[in-house]
Amino acid sequence: QGFLTMIAIDLCCALAGGLMVASSFYSYNLSRRQFQKLASADTQIQSVIDQILDGMITIDERGAVYSMNPAARRMFGYGEDEALADDFTQLIPNYFLEGSDSPVANEKSILTERSGKTTLALARSRGGDATFPIELSLSEMAAGEKKFHVAMVRDITERKRFNDRRQQPQKR
Repeated sequence: QGFLTMIAIDLCCALAGGLMVASSFYSYNLSRRQFQKLASADTQIQSVIDQILDGMITIDERGAVYSMNPAARRMFGYGEDEALADDFTQLIPNYFLEGSDSPVANEKSILTERSGKTTLALARSRGGDATFPIELSLSEMAAGEKKFHVAMVRDITERKRFNDRRQQPQKR
């Protein structure tokens, strides 16, 4: 009878061990599938950001440029592997208040004030020589403990040129 008890205990241990192995294998496969879904979603989101025609700039809480999508890099004259500007205000030195024709100097503190608003501004190309008109939309986001601003930038040079032509008196 002791022999049968020992065999029963051994079978129970083998069954418990088998269940643990099967459970671990199932957990591993489930985790792997979830990571694949996350990687796929990340790739999809990055692809969308890379294909946006407007510039997208992420700015950290110090006002430093954290990242740019390809459209923003082209707009400001940065190559794929080039370091970004240290300060957002180097890229967008001036903006216009609603109803005003005079530009106001852009400062880091204004990022929070302008969040959730669309503003007309002057942007500066990488060389710093040329400026061009843009439409700037700022929003604030948090990633963990850190705060970031996302700037959507649209070059409105052609729109401004079109509006200027429309407002000129027609020559006959």
